[in-house]
Amino acid sequence: MVKHTEKFIPKSDVYSFGIVLLGLISRKQSAYHECHNLILDFREVYEKDKSGRIMFDKEIATEEDIFCLEEIGKLAMECLKQDIEDRPDMVEVEERLVMLRRDTKLKK
Repeated sequence: MVKHTEKFIPKSDVYSFGIVLLGLISRKQSAYHECHNLILDFREVYEKDKSGRIMFDKEIATEEDIFCLEEIGKLAMECLKQDIEDRPDMVEVEERLVMLRRDTKLKK
């Protein structure tokens, strides 16, 4: 996380992209409903349930899209790891999103 290192490195961008991914699947801003933090709330739900399903926006969480949303949530959690070395790099993030898109197209 940038706050801890005060350096901008490529994996800082990965962290930011993880926030964007969470925003896309939940349709929530990083801070919502006065005192809620999307990252902390999603992480808590994900660690407890091994799924972020209850945080997904209800309008986009159709049964046929749950697998894709779960994979995006899992990728977001990896992007948001506190230890920079544990985060994927942006090339890996891109590859996983491309594979997910390909898998999703094959299922339809």
